[in-house]
Amino acid sequence: MTDYWAARNSEVPFVGRVAPSWPNPFPFGTAVIADMTELLAFPDIEQPLRRPKEAKSEKIKANKA
Repeated sequence: MTDYWAARNSEVPFVGRVAPSWPNPFPFGTAVIADMTELLAFPDIEQPLRRPKEAKSEKIKANKA
């Protein structure tokens, strides 16, 4: 919950991770995943999850197009 409150106070998007067998401690409406691979379902954070080298090469390709 500390990360949740820090994100909320900093106005940073937050996605909680809760194992399927555990109760959800986050407030209603909070995005929750069971596995970190599910983060790929959030398009706004997909780019930062890639390695910096991959992101840089994709940016260069996009600028050439």
